[in-house]
Amino acid sequence: PEIIYEISQLNKTKNSIGREKLLLNRRLCNARFNLLSTEEKEKIKTRKLVMDELTELHNTIVQKESLTKISKKEKVIAEFKRFLDFFFCGKYQLDEKNFCIKFMDRSLQTDANNILSDGEKSIIAFCYYLATVHTIVEKEDDYDRLFFVIDDPISSMDFDHVYSVTQVIRKINSFYSDLNRVRFLILTHNLEFMNILMQNKIVNQKFTLQRGELTSWNENLALPYQGHLSDIIHVAEKTTLPTHTIPNSIRHVLETICRFECGDKSIEKYIQEKPLLNDNSYIYSLMQDLSHGRFREALPYTDDQLINACKAVKKFIESCYPEQIANLSHP
Repeated sequence: PEIIYEISQLNKTKNSIGREKLLLNRRLCNARFNLLSTEEKEKIKTRKLVMDELTELHNTIVQKESLTKISKKEKVIAEFKRFLDFFFCGKYQLDEKNFCIKFMDRSLQTDANNILSDGEKSIIAFCYYLATVHTIVEKEDDYDRLFFVIDDPISSMDFDHVYSVTQVIRKINSFYSDLNRVRFLILTHNLEFMNILMQNKIVNQKFTLQRGELTSWNENLALPYQGHLSDIIHVAEKTTLPTHTIPNSIRHVLETICRFECGDKSIEKYIQEKPLLNDNSYIYSLMQDLSHGRFREALPYTDDQLINACKAVKKFIESCYPEQIANLSHP
């Protein structure tokens, strides 16, 4: 019987050779693991300490990043408030709780459009743009890698604010304690603003983009009124074709004359009071819609409309200040 039992066990082992190999491999692996655990005991202990340190460092980094985000938010709020005060001298403030503009202790969460003028909106957007610089900076060296792109910041602004914007750009490095050098690109279609930038020696290189070509700035165009009026006359007399810049030229010329004659009167009311201008059905609309760049799938005007508008402006100036036309007209 004993022999029969052993033969039976051998047959079982033979018939389940795969399982026996698996059990043998497991025993070999366990034996090898126990041997390595004994031989590498100190290394395993060291590895555990290193992993614990890595976990602790990771938690510290996460905590510091969280504090940095809080610090950046506080810095943005502080800078935003400082720029608002620079431009508005307390007229508008920041409601930190709701992060919106406050006027006379009243948060403008829903009716800002009714309270703020277009120029004030541009100023507030400019202030926020300057304040949020801190959010893209990760380390101190990043400040010197900043490149400011400032796209027509004086849109719809009164001239006292235009001078303030110019002052901020001129002193931009003083607003950031970690900024050692300043690099910026300023885009504008306002010749007066360009003239102010040049007179204050704020820009080093000047270029003009006209008819798709970028050329060096002609210093003779530093008198913006004369340059705009000259463009209008050329178009009115059909010596040049009108371009998308003509509505801005019309706006500049008429606003300059309006300020000269009437001080604070709005350009809309001024045009309404001048039959030679008011009789043209689209001068004001062209000025308002096309003196500031915006995307169009198709041109909203025709060359004839621009030419007729220029003729109306030329005729109006001839009736008021004929010498201006005589000095610039080219038959």
